[in-house]
Amino acid sequence: MICNDEESLDLALKEVNVMKSLKGHPNIVTLYSHAILDMGRTKEALLVMEFCEKSLVSVLESRGSGYFEEKHVLSIFRDACNAVFAMHSQSPPIAHRDLKAENLLLGPDGLWKLCDFGSTSTNHKRFEKPEEMGIEEDNIRKYTTPAYRAPEMWDLLRRDLISEKVDIWALGCLLFRICYFKNAFDGESKLQILNGNYRIPDLPKYSTPVKDLIRDMLQASPDDRPDITQAWFRVNEQLPVNLQKSLPDGPPEMQPTGVHEGSKLANRSHPMPRRSPPPPPSSGGGGGGGQLGAFWSSQHAKDSFSVEDNSRPKFDEEPSHNTSRQDTCGMENHTLSKNSSPAKDENAQTYATRRSVHGKSQISRMALPRTLK
Repeated sequence: MICNDEESLDLALKEVNVMKSLKGHPNIVTLYSHAILDMGRTKEALLVMEFCEKSLVSVLESRGSGYFEEKHVLSIFRDACNAVFAMHSQSPPIAHRDLKAENLLLGPDGLWKLCDFGSTSTNHKRFEKPEEMGIEEDNIRKYTTPAYRAPEMWDLLRRDLISEKVDIWALGCLLFRICYFKNAFDGESKLQILNGNYRIPDLPKYSTPVKDLIRDMLQASPDDRPDITQAWFRVNEQLPVNLQKSLPDGPPEMQPTGVHEGSKLANRSHPMPRRSPPPPPSSGGGGGGGQLGAFWSSQHAKDSFSVEDNSRPKFDEEPSHNTSRQDTCGMENHTLSKNSSPAKDENAQTYATRRSVHGKSQISRMALPRTLK
């Protein structure tokens, strides 16, 4: 990433630090190494990350009208919730603020992984002063995507708390996109989003709990949305029993010694994000609050377990000729610590990064040849 000033360098350093804090999580793109090169008038931030060949957008586009079965929808979405859970478990919670289909990548292990941590924020507050509002509105325009932007970010005069709950709204938009291959909102009409003006299509058919979860995550008031813990359990309990887990994957530092990614989750225990009260039932469709009972009781009362997921859905329908891969990558401010050790495997595939589209940095993924010419 080309850093022409202190602001862009600070943003690059924040991206590095957030990725380092989440390193080792199965649903977070791994940062292997990084460096800052002084080029004189500019600096270049170099990030070496694990190679993920497909984005969720490219998979959706390659399927045409071949909609996912419900268990496939839930499998993808639970991976996204897993990553968000790890971020919201931090103290203070880290809000991603730019969750979207472009930022979910399919890893070589078959898991979906979240990327683009430049838009993250831990500055959760209500903005009262006009000058503060102006700065925040500028940041929101730069580092968030209109079609996934929560109502409280569109209109700061509502004086709703802008917190990690913006990610829950974005997850609602993401689940809608995975189900119906289109956006719930076009992102052009502020009033459409502020009024919650969207329609769940009649086809393809999905279960009432899935549609209720979309409705509950797309509540205009952040207080009425479920938190990430509630969302995760509601998704998990709708999956076939052999694909369910006992608990979501937390940040790497929360995992007990010896617990390896992909290992069984029985007897696993780590802190949960803060739990808000269950939201009120949705209007229509019988309400979405009913499934929350399982979160408060059965998931912790019964002996649940996970299995090695050999039957995990494969998402290989994308044509092999698609070689252009990009996802957005914005930033904020953190301090840089020492470089982590570069990957020792000379054959490891990597991708490089460059800036900028619409004020946001872009990652271009390229498989490096095994023999450099």
